Amino acid sequence: MESLDMESLAEISLRQTSGSALALLQRAPRLDEAQIVQVGELMANMMAAYPHQALELAAEVYQMAFGDLARLHGIQHLREAMRWFLTGQKYFPHPSEVREVLEEMAKKAKAAKVLNLPKVGCLKCYDGGWTAGYIRLPDVNGAPQIKVCDCLLEYRRAKKATGMA
Repeated sequence: MESLDMESLAEISLRQTSGSALALLQRAPRLDEAQIVQVGELMANMMAAYPHQALELAAEVYQMAFGDLARLHGIQHLREAMRWFLTGQKYFPHPSEVREVLEEMAKKAKAAKVLNLPKVGCLKCYDGGWTAGYIRLPDVNGAPQIKVCDCLLEYRRAKKATGMA
């Protein structure tokens, strides 16, 4: 049985990428030349920060993985995540660990956007005594009439404007 070299392992690893991650990568904007250089510099800086680890063999595969993360999350977010690892971890981070930090950062950013959305529930919809965002109008022929309140419409517009809708 022949032994596998690093290129073969990298190729196998790339083939094992899940379909959903591959689909995300295909939709993510390509890195331009300057961003590719920035990812390389970021890798060099991280390798210098962890001199006790022999990373030369994995450097090419890691740089490719970090390039993919930069495409998905942006170079600035990747830089912030890597900076967190410099003070928060003794060993060079695996790309999957960096991805987890980036996903957590994205989740927190989305939660912050939600907090800034207009609130649902105002005097108009509470005055009807029904529920926030909806106004109950007088019954017509015995059937209740419900109208969407302006506060809920404003919330939906703002949510759509942030790209969360």
